[in-house]
Amino acid sequence: MKKRALALLVAIITVASVCGGFTFAIGASSPAPELTLAYANLSFRDSIFIKYAVDSSVENVKLLVWTAPEAAYTVGTQDGEITAYYNGTANGDPYKIFEYPIMAKQMADVIYVRAYAKVDNADYYSSVVKYSALQYAYNMLGKTATASTDTELKTLLTNMLEYGAAAQLYLDDYKADRLANADWVQVKLTAGTLEDGFANGLYLPGDKLTLTAPATDEGGEAFSYWANGTGASVATTATFTLTVGNKNETYTPVYGEAAEEYSEGLEFESNGDGTCILLGMGDFTGTELIIPPVFEGDNVTEIDRRAFQNEAITLVKIPATVTDIGNYAFNGCTALTDVYYDGTEDEWNNNVSIGSNNAPLESATMHFKTPAAPEVPDADYTEPTIAVSNVSANAGEEVEVYVYVYNNPGISGATLTISFDSKLTLVSAERGEAFANLDITYPGTFKSPCNFAWDTLDAMANDNGSILKLTFAVSDAATAGDSLAVSCSYIEGDIYNSAWDDVNFEIQNGTVTVD
Repeated sequence: MKKRALALLVAIITVASVCGGFTFAIGASSPAPELTLAYANLSFRDSIFIKYAVDSSVENVKLLVWTAPEAAYTVGTQDGEITAYYNGTANGDPYKIFEYPIMAKQMADVIYVRAYAKVDNADYYSSVVKYSALQYAYNMLGKTATASTDTELKTLLTNMLEYGAAAQLYLDDYKADRLANADWVQVKLTAGTLEDGFANGLYLPGDKLTLTAPATDEGGEAFSYWANGTGASVATTATFTLTVGNKNETYTPVYGEAAEEYSEGLEFESNGDGTCILLGMGDFTGTELIIPPVFEGDNVTEIDRRAFQNEAITLVKIPATVTDIGNYAFNGCTALTDVYYDGTEDEWNNNVSIGSNNAPLESATMHFKTPAAPEVPDADYTEPTIAVSNVSANAGEEVEVYVYVYNNPGISGATLTISFDSKLTLVSAERGEAFANLDITYPGTFKSPCNFAWDTLDAMANDNGSILKLTFAVSDAATAGDSLAVSCSYIEGDIYNSAWDDVNFEIQNGTVTVD
């Protein structure tokens, strides 16, 4: 049978009902038809449906449906099919709308579909869409994407998942170990595939997942290792199995670079939920302790009490996966001089709990990662200048805006006020490298306007470059062409050097342009 792969475009839209279409233009010469499954969304009426908007140029189109992953999603292997559709629109474009009914107990079920048509005895397919009511809810609730601004929708979705879990328990404990209201986490790959052939999905802590990366990248470089979201190596084989942890994680296959070598022989204990505890030295006899972020598929999240008490450790590297260091873990480590943390100083202060009697750890010289910043844009400024970058983004997306310093004459303290458009929400802020040797105080809340302050007792920042990375969420209410202002200001006297002399800067404000 002749098989031809066709492109599939899927977009999640934030309205409660979507429309979609299939159009197949077949002339006398019967050119190859184009088949695109364009949208997947939920519809809320007396029942819940996953709605698929299909764009095609033929009429005899149907959806093939699978309720579990398949090695090959081809006609004849499906668990069901949908032939009925109605004509509608989505984002102003005409589509054919297919609906897949979701029972209450199926809120967490993953459904795989693809559009299919037979023309001139040839089979035509869209690509496969993986979707679930749970995925839609997590996107709209902000757990895996920028949250919807519709508070009533978010309340509905939260209650929907509770209802779904109750239905699972009431209806013969349907998949009772995978309840819709459980704390699901997203695993996402920047390249490669999970077991079902897709690059992302929602899973429960403790799930075992196999990741597979291409043997080479597009440039022909050989696979080196898998890196987690902090860039740390978690596996050196292209295919490896991990245990899902308790937070969203992104994994990236790295090519042509050597992976960091970790201390071998350390003793660990699995918690059975995708995390493990570092118990101690085990068979390791070295003095430079390099702790891996992952051991046998479990994220290393805890260093046990007394794990390295009185050991002759001179240096320790701690991965950003660690959130708890037990009492006495480094007590008596009198030779310890340097601690390297695979995260930023802010992450160390906010994310890591250090137990009592760890004086050697807390008095050692700390080394942190500086948040990465893009190359400083060229500019023709001749005076000391603070400039906000100009960027573009789509409504509903997140965007990074940088604040740069140019022609820095040297400062020891500064207070800057950041103001921004009401269609922007400041999600997070990170210090940049130019003021890295100054202490920073973040605002209590990220509401416009908000103040960022830097100071020091004995240092001076002389570098040019990024001083802040601001991550904004663009409102769903923003429309194409909107120019959303992000501005910076200061009061005279709020920027000074080590001699306490005022330093003046010119200001260049920026914008987020909505595409």
